[in-house]
Amino acid sequence: MERLNDSIHFIQIESIREKEFLEDCAGLTWKSYRPFLEAAQCDNRLALAACVGSVPVGLWLSARTPSEDTPKTHTLLSLFVAPEWRRRGLATDLMQAAEGELSALGISSVTTSYSSILPGADAMSCLLRKQSWAEPVPDRIRICGRVGDTFATSR
Repeated sequence: MERLNDSIHFIQIESIREKEFLEDCAGLTWKSYRPFLEAAQCDNRLALAACVGSVPVGLWLSARTPSEDTPKTHTLLSLFVAPEWRRRGLATDLMQAAEGELSALGISSVTTSYSSILPGADAMSCLLRKQSWAEPVPDRIRICGRVGDTFATSR
């Protein structure tokens, strides 16, 4: 429940299943992840929305990691809360609801990756710490520069 401008809003977390609702949630994730929303009814994907009334204001989107080595792992693809609803615990609520749903499906771990230079990186790091996730470890380096200014070495 949230108080905004002296009115009370009830926040509910829902599974995304209906086509109309999918369209309402599409703007809450990257365009490249929208096909995962359409396939949200599958056992290998989980899409949850935080709603104010019938309006989605937050989204969790994860998918089973396609690996025989980690059959009980999901990858968090997208976690988003509309700017006007941030800093109210919605991302935490979405994470907790997703953890419960995934546990019921037999999923034992969730992984994610994100860029440390994006505007939401600090908030994401804090959220993961708050939820007792393992500390992030760098797994990629991006180098940006003129090709003529770089050089290669080999071992």
